[in-house]
Amino acid sequence: MQLKNNIKPLLPHLIAVVIFIVVAFAYFYPVLEGKVLKANDSTVSKINSKEIQDYRVKYGKEPLWTNSIFSGMPAYLISTRYPGNLIKYVDAFLRMFKMPVSVLVLSML
Repeated sequence: MQLKNNIKPLLPHLIAVVIFIVVAFAYFYPVLEGKVLKANDSTVSKINSKEIQDYRVKYGKEPLWTNSIFSGMPAYLISTRYPGNLIKYVDAFLRMFKMPVSVLVLSML
């Protein structure tokens, strides 16, 4: 009985969240078909961070510099992993909806 009374005030909010998710997937229905936008900045980002990822795999630590862009540049501007970053868990949770859907759901929330 007590649990029912605790959930009742939250019910409109839970319904709204479900509606937001349904609307986002309806709007971006090609995501459900496995389609992905090929954005130039995403492609370039993957290419630019390749040297950093290779260094990370080979030496097991974060590089401080990369020569793959311009005449060299600090690696933290391109791709750096911070072990104490707690936002990565929130990001991983949001990415379960895929990219454009997660942004819309987050905006509506």
